[in-house]
Amino acid sequence: AKTKEYYYKADSLARHLPVSESVISIYNNLAVYYFGKNDTLKTFQYLRRVFALSDNPAYALYHVTAMMNIGELYYTVGNVTAGRNNLDEALALTHQYNLPDQETTIWMNIAEFSKTKPVDSLIAYMNKAYALVKITGNKIKERRIYDAFATLYEKKQDYKQANEYLKLERVLTDSLYNVTKAKALANVASIYDLKLSTQRVHTLEQLIKQKPVTAQYYHWHCLAHCSTFRYSVLLLPQVEAPEPQSGAQAKATGRPEQYEGQALLRHWP
Repeated sequence: AKTKEYYYKADSLARHLPVSESVISIYNNLAVYYFGKNDTLKTFQYLRRVFALSDNPAYALYHVTAMMNIGELYYTVGNVTAGRNNLDEALALTHQYNLPDQETTIWMNIAEFSKTKPVDSLIAYMNKAYALVKITGNKIKERRIYDAFATLYEKKQDYKQANEYLKLERVLTDSLYNVTKAKALANVASIYDLKLSTQRVHTLEQLIKQKPVTAQYYHWHCLAHCSTFRYSVLLLPQVEAPEPQSGAQAKATGRPEQYEGQALLRHWP
């Protein structure tokens, strides 16, 4: 409840400020907030605002991801044509702004949302994503691509190839999810970010006396961020290294990273 209140106040004040990354960020965060509340209408509203305000090379990442997430949201509500059109527009923007990591994500999402197409077409989409991830070095996405390849080749009944990709996924998973290191890093990061957020709140409270509108906006934006952060720390999951799974087993266990319905939370900057 407090998070919503803080965002509402920051939103009200942001309307009186010139466009900046921080102003765009508050609308992006509001889209994430309402997506988490399953409020599709509000999510669309704030995503479109982010897209409109970020039409500037300085905010290219927000611009591309907003269009990408609008496309994904259309898919989730069943409007396949609008979903693909928006993802195609997002693809064009990744080329315009040279954002290969976002292009990787879009090809992965196109494959995920095109399950009715022939398997070879889906493999072709994933090959585009794989070529890009070898350039960007994004190991998290590389692991997801291996998992997708394993699922697709299993669907083709090419079990030997599927097994090879499962082995690659297992090796990468072991290197990414060392339990001890993950817990230690998460703890250090949480403590540091919480202290930093507390310091920012204190600083901004002082600024309010000097610059009422601007300072109050940053104050409420920061409080909303801190509130969200503290909530996420309380619910921080234990990081475990998953055992290799077949495509069918992965569907049964419902790994979060496989389902693009959750992409909104995962991909926004």
